[in-house]
Amino acid sequence: MMSGRIYIFKSVFIVLFLSAFLVFSPGLTFASSPKTFVKKIKIIGNTLIDSYDLERYLDLGNGVTMNPEVMDMVISEIRANYQYHGYPSIEAYSILKTKKGVMTIKVDEKNEY
Repeated sequence: MMSGRIYIFKSVFIVLFLSAFLVFSPGLTFASSPKTFVKKIKIIGNTLIDSYDLERYLDLGNGVTMNPEVMDMVISEIRANYQYHGYPSIEAYSILKTKKGVMTIKVDEKNEY
């Protein structure tokens, strides 16, 4: 017969072990953010910087799995590229829907004119 302390210790140990397993297992998540596979990024609304240069700057190679955090990083990279070229007041928004592996980003340059 187990004493109360040993039973509680085993229960706590099992809970901690499973928690650590879930934390250190990157493939196992309960409530993960939606992920989509993107092959190319299309940029619309840009006139100050050539589309070819921006798309070449954001070349994804064979593609990448996108989630909202990665999309925000892509938007930050576009803003940084515009700032590098001397246009600090642009806005960029990602359209969260992808069509056939193409993610569309809308660039708003109205504050630059």
